[in-house]
Amino acid sequence: MCGTGAVARWSSLFGGAFNPDITDLIDTERPIAIGGYSKIFVMRQDGVDFAVKQVSNKYSVFFRKEIDALQKIQPHPNLITFYQYQIMTMHSYIVLEMASTDLYEYCVAVGFAQNEDQTRTMFNMMLSAVLHIHDSWVAHRDIKLENWLIMENRVIKLTDFGLSYIYKSAVRELLTDVVGSKLYCSPEISERKPYDGFQCDAWSLCICLFALTAAIFPYSKDTFNKFYNNTENLVDDLKRCYNQDIEMSGALSDFFQDCIASDSRLTVPEMAKHPWVTNEDGCQTDP
Repeated sequence: MCGTGAVARWSSLFGGAFNPDITDLIDTERPIAIGGYSKIFVMRQDGVDFAVKQVSNKYSVFFRKEIDALQKIQPHPNLITFYQYQIMTMHSYIVLEMASTDLYEYCVAVGFAQNEDQTRTMFNMMLSAVLHIHDSWVAHRDIKLENWLIMENRVIKLTDFGLSYIYKSAVRELLTDVVGSKLYCSPEISERKPYDGFQCDAWSLCICLFALTAAIFPYSKDTFNKFYNNTENLVDDLKRCYNQDIEMSGALSDFFQDCIASDSRLTVPEMAKHPWVTNEDGCQTDP
């Protein structure tokens, strides 16, 4: 089952059908990454590198969620390209586009607190990806820096749909399963309340952006109880709380106030229209 945009490239390598046994094409003793329920390996064919995600069949529910989501949302320039999958006795495999690194590792290497113009470019790619999957009724539910991959051309792409949820219609039922990564989880999930998967993604997007620009995560257990829905200026309060200088323009500070500082939060489409995101009137990037 190939993603539409990948058919030609995949067919040129395997004649249009996925016949090889993946385990013959990867070194299963040398993963390049290990996640909570999967491992990533490199597969090279005719000089082209692919990422192969190996999932133990005891986690088949995550594998099935990922395949269903990948087949529904492809293609998009800011989503990792899905080529093929294969189910075997002990493990299942997903063949994906190869990336250079993930956004977290990139920031560890070059530094957080990115220039706002650069970060705006990244964030617009993030928004484009999430708007697209939401248009396909897919909620990702595990958006974090580690799940944004950076390609050689500096384009960033969303990956890892193992915790995703596919809505059946525009009438989105509230979800109750607790998923995601703690630092990025929306208040509803953290408090074990029913939640909207799309708003969960919106929250996580803004946590990614905050970490990129401020070099800290805005909420711990203590700061959440103190500042969420109880502050007129989250950035100023965090500066005092951490005794740390956070350089940020007024427009970006306002954006975070609208997105992650109160329970009347912006949706993803509303974020895409915010003056800081659109750089309306050439929003100042100096603090």
